Amino acid sequence: MAPVFKGVEFVPSGLNEMVNLSDPLIQIKAASGICTAFAVLSTWFRLYIRARRRQLWIEDAWAAISMGALGTQMAAVFIEPSTSTGVVRYYIMSNTFYATIWCARLSILFSIIRIRRKFLRIRPLPLIAAAFLIVWFILTAQIYWECETRTEWKRTTVPQCKLSSTVPICQLITDVISDSILVFHSIKQFMDISDKKLRLRLILIFGSCIMTTAVSACHAMYLLRSESHAILISAFIENAISLIVCNIPVAVTAAFKLKEEEKILSSPDQLPSLLMPSSVDHWQDDDISSLHLRKQYTPSSPL
Repeated sequence: MAPVFKGVEFVPSGLNEMVNLSDPLIQIKAASGICTAFAVLSTWFRLYIRARRRQLWIEDAWAAISMGALGTQMAAVFIEPSTSTGVVRYYIMSNTFYATIWCARLSILFSIIRIRRKFLRIRPLPLIAAAFLIVWFILTAQIYWECETRTEWKRTTVPQCKLSSTVPICQLITDVISDSILVFHSIKQFMDISDKKLRLRLILIFGSCIMTTAVSACHAMYLLRSESHAILISAFIENAISLIVCNIPVAVTAAFKLKEEEKILSSPDQLPSLLMPSSVDHWQDDDISSLHLRKQYTPSSPL
């Protein structure tokens, strides 16, 4: 059987050399580089916004870990495949695939926890976080007990373990269940609040979860068909979308905050309140729950 990746081919054209874009290895590297670039930029923007406002929390740490895993995955992709490094390269790509996705999910989950802890309604959520961690480790272990029981793939030109149908089925089931849990708790919180901006951010959270599930279904389909080239590209897209969507609520909130600040600066009557913060300015940050709390306090009512 011919290897999945042919290597890099160069076609001379005068004094220039053009990369053969039909080469699967080039396509995979391009897909990984482009997807990773967008995901990393969105995460850096998120962390910059949160750090600038001194609001970094556990959810941001999970997003940063997810970004680190995605960067490690891209580095492994750009290692030239060979029999000496191919096995390690394959395991790095497999492990970072799960790490990127599940850390992004944990970031979304802790966003919901941060919202609900203001209302003292987080009792089941830490248990769900623990369950997510257990599922992540089980899925990662599944790769090893599938691949280490067969060793012939390690001697191929480009080592790549051929997984059984159990792996994509387990991936799809856990993806659907975990994303459904996130959607359910987002909707539950959505029903308890009335602030339009807060509702918009929650809509973004559970909309993002649905998008991730759709991409995961495509990746599982390619795994079932054993289309090696498409498997990797769909995995990179799923990783990137998982990380990007967990950053969307923070980015949208920052955009709303910037718009509000521009509106205040354009109105001279509002400048005194901007220069002399009132007792309720403690609540006026991009913490999503503060949008609800603003309605309960006014400058004339002491905290």
